[in-house]
Amino acid sequence: MHTSAKITALLSTLALLAGCGTSSKLNRIQATKMVPSSEAFLFTPPGGPAIVGVLQTDYSNGTEQQITLATSSGVPGENYANVKLVIASGVNQASLPNASTAYSDTRSIQRELRAEFPSMRMTPSSLFLQNNYGPFSYAVGQAATGDTCLYGWQQIRSRTEDRALFRNNGIVQIRLRMCDSKATEKQLLSLMYGYTIATSYSGRFWNPYGEPQTPDSALGETGSPIYPPDGVGSFSLASAPAPRRTKAPRTTPVAKTPEDRPLILDPPVTPQPSGSSESAQENAPIVPLPPLTSVIQQSTDN
Repeated sequence: MHTSAKITALLSTLALLAGCGTSSKLNRIQATKMVPSSEAFLFTPPGGPAIVGVLQTDYSNGTEQQITLATSSGVPGENYANVKLVIASGVNQASLPNASTAYSDTRSIQRELRAEFPSMRMTPSSLFLQNNYGPFSYAVGQAATGDTCLYGWQQIRSRTEDRALFRNNGIVQIRLRMCDSKATEKQLLSLMYGYTIATSYSGRFWNPYGEPQTPDSALGETGSPIYPPDGVGSFSLASAPAPRRTKAPRTTPVAKTPEDRPLILDPPVTPQPSGSSESAQENAPIVPLPPLTSVIQQSTDN
C-alpha cells in the first residue's frame, strides 16, 4: 500500500508539471473574415442601398460573401445580398468543407422564407422574370408595421449543352433580402435587375454564363428592314418641329407733348438809339392808301 501510494503521488506530480508547461494559444479560423466593401462580389445599382459590411467564407470548392446592406425598416433582421461562387474542389484548402451546388427547389426556398421571415407571410411570384444574368424569382410580403419585404433568389449556370470538362463551368448563387418602410414592391424588385457581379475566377474553366448568343440571322440581309422602336427618334431632324419665324414687334409713334418738344428761343432784339429817327422810319411798317374811288364817293355824298 505504501509503494502504490508513492507511485500515485508521483504520477499526479508529473501530470501537474505537464499541465503547467502547456501554453494555450488562440487559433483564428481563417476560413471566415471581414473584407473591405470595395472587394464585395456584388454591387447594388446606383442609388441603391449602401454596402455596410462584407463577411467572406472560404470553402474547398468556392467562396461565399454575406454582404450587409443599409436597412431602413422595423422588421427584425438585416438586409443583405448573399453571393456564393462555386467552381471545383481544390481552389482553396482541401480541409475546408464543400459548398453545396444543389439547385434551389420549391421546398428549399420555402424553408429559407420561414427562416428569414418567421412571423410574415411571403407570397412567391408566379411570373417568369429574367435579368441580365438569366431567370430569377422572388417572394414578397408586408409586415404588420406596413413595411414591404422582398426575398429574391437566382442561380447562374451555363446550359448543360454548353458545359464541358474544362470550360463553361461554375455556379453563382444569389440571395437578396430587402425590407423597407417606404419602398414599394416594384422599387425593391428593381434591385434584382440592377445589381452587378464584380468578381470571377481566372481561367477558361470558369464561365457560368455560357457561350455568347449568336447575332440575329437577319442582320445585314436584304429584305429585312429594322425600324426603331416606338418613342425613339422623337428628336431627330425628320420629326423635329420647323423653326418658327418671329417678327419684330411693331412700334406705334407717340405724339410728343409740349414738355417733350425742344424749346426754341427768339433771337434777342437790340434796342436802337433815340437819335436815329431816320433808321426808325425806315424800319416802320408801310400802310397802303385807300382806293381813290372810295374817297371821291365820300366827297359826293357830303
